[in-house]
Amino acid sequence: DQGRAVWAYKTGGRAVREGAAAALLGTPAALTAFLTTELPVARAEDNRFAVLSSLSGAGRSVQQTASAALSAGDEAVAAFLRDGFAAPVLEDLRVSVFSALDNGGTAMKREASKALNTNTKESLETFLRTTQHTAQQEDEQAAVFAILSTASPEVKKYAERALTDGSPAAIRLFLSSGQHIARARDEETATIEQLVEIVEREGKRAKLTTDKAVAFSARAKEAAEKAKIAALEAAAEAKAAQQDVRKSAAAANNAA
Repeated sequence: DQGRAVWAYKTGGRAVREGAAAALLGTPAALTAFLTTELPVARAEDNRFAVLSSLSGAGRSVQQTASAALSAGDEAVAAFLRDGFAAPVLEDLRVSVFSALDNGGTAMKREASKALNTNTKESLETFLRTTQHTAQQEDEQAAVFAILSTASPEVKKYAERALTDGSPAAIRLFLSSGQHIARARDEETATIEQLVEIVEREGKRAKLTTDKAVAFSARAKEAAEKAKIAALEAAAEAKAAQQDVRKSAAAANNAA
């Protein structure tokens, strides 16, 4: 009996260990009572605690199956812990892999499909623990190359810097924020260049207007000079004509 109690202590949960320890330190009658009546109750308590503890981190299928077992009684809980969890765990793993398949890039879809086709707990867990991360890195690097193929100057500089670094952190930083900062700088540069073009264009237009004004002023000045000369000539001609009239009048008087 002591051997059974010791084994129960080594393999049991908290309630079983406490009961086994008390029985081993007690009388033979206490040891017998523990093994015959107290141990099943303590084991059922530990089983329920184990199932309840697993619910917070479990998937939907495991939660539903575990809740059903808890409602059905101690035997159902024990059956769930023996092997009843296997099918719902596999289902939850498949759901997680399908989620990665639906939302991932080319590499992610490829590796997720492999895991789903193998359809073992090990293949699905391996994908979720490691393979999906390497696939994501491959997809992110491909995304950087795609951006680089049509990149503006600053974006190209940032993309090449990330690819040269090559680390997943550098690639992810470029995709999450670096490319947007680079685009903003390209737009800022483009805006400055546009302003320079406008200033240069307006400067040329102002110079053309000034040149036209100068030419117009020169023509106006020339016209004024010509008008002045014409006026002087007209005045001279008028004066000459006046003198001719006087001469004619004097000649007429003399003739009379």
